[in-house]
Amino acid sequence: MMITKRTLILLCLLGLIALLTACTEESFTVTFDGTECTLSGPREINTGEYPFFVENLAEYPLIVYVRYLQDENTNLDFVDLQREPGMLFPIPYWASPTISKYSPQEDVYIHVLDEVGEYSISLERGMVANILGDTRHIWICPPIQVVE
Repeated sequence: MMITKRTLILLCLLGLIALLTACTEESFTVTFDGTECTLSGPREINTGEYPFFVENLAEYPLIVYVRYLQDENTNLDFVDLQREPGMLFPIPYWASPTISKYSPQEDVYIHVLDEVGEYSISLERGMVANILGDTRHIWICPPIQVVE
């Protein structure tokens, strides 16, 4: 049986709808204005899957990363690794990326926040920049706290 392009698109859309309805009602919007990133949404949440929408006012693509901060490290510890906003730095072992799914049609990232503790949110201009020969960057947003 051959799957048509229309059928494939329909299946993808149905999967996205199922994914979004399985998430909690709370969501986040990450906004980038070209120099800094802000986060709209609750600062304290329960474990679960959460959508992170992107409002990108810059001229280049960005990826939303959510990292669980292990070993009693905080977002301030993460920020301290960066010499200036936007400057790329080696990500430490204790900043563990979450499981995530991305929908380009909706420009939404679904992140699984399954550990209690602090999470760092960042926007990164990564692999695409490498391909284009541009500089990679990372902008760190305000953190969120996951509670039981």
